[in-house]
Amino acid sequence: MRKTASLLAVASAAIMLSACFTGERASFAPDDTLAPANNTGESGPASVADGLPSDPKALAALFGSAARAPETATYEIRPTGSSEPAVVAVVSRDTERLMVSVRDIQYRVESGNPLTCREATQSCTRGLNSQPLSDLNIGAQFWGPAIRQQLQSPTLASRIGPVRTTEAQIAGQLSICIDVPGPQVTDRYCALPTGLLATLNTAAVSITLTSYEPSFDETRWAAFPDA
Repeated sequence: MRKTASLLAVASAAIMLSACFTGERASFAPDDTLAPANNTGESGPASVADGLPSDPKALAALFGSAARAPETATYEIRPTGSSEPAVVAVVSRDTERLMVSVRDIQYRVESGNPLTCREATQSCTRGLNSQPLSDLNIGAQFWGPAIRQQLQSPTLASRIGPVRTTEAQIAGQLSICIDVPGPQVTDRYCALPTGLLATLNTAAVSITLTSYEPSFDETRWAAFPDA
């Protein structure tokens, strides 16, 4: 627990330092359920709540925090109980750009401009339209900001047992996890120290990090040169 608290404290300090230097960015209103507040399509850095690291709000502040270096994460996504093969998703970002690729959909944010692009038509529309992902029980911001919103929800107060904080190695990366007991299942949320999702297991969906690279995926980004 001491090691976990130390890791979370380091990540928290980085989030708050980033907020001090960058300040609040111009906001926009995409089609997704969570309105971002900076140029990478995230909900913006927030201060970690004082108290024990087992507080969901403390971990919530880490999810979706602003990128401080290039990174690319690959995930497998499967609705809970589904027998279909997992869907692969790739999230790549740096300090100026965000890209989320799922199936033939690419969500892109650059200079505060959110777009939803389709490979089949090579066309893009403004906003982050999550409707094509509804069958996966996720939204365009599943990789962080949407998790922050879940952990800040008042409904977590209805949990039936104490929240447990642990550390885990996921795809070779150290992550911080919390288990939130509920009436039917225990929800598990894991974050990388950079603010990206590492694992999500709930009654609705299972998302698992399968690989991580400290670089931006320029090849995928170039798929829409006119975006």
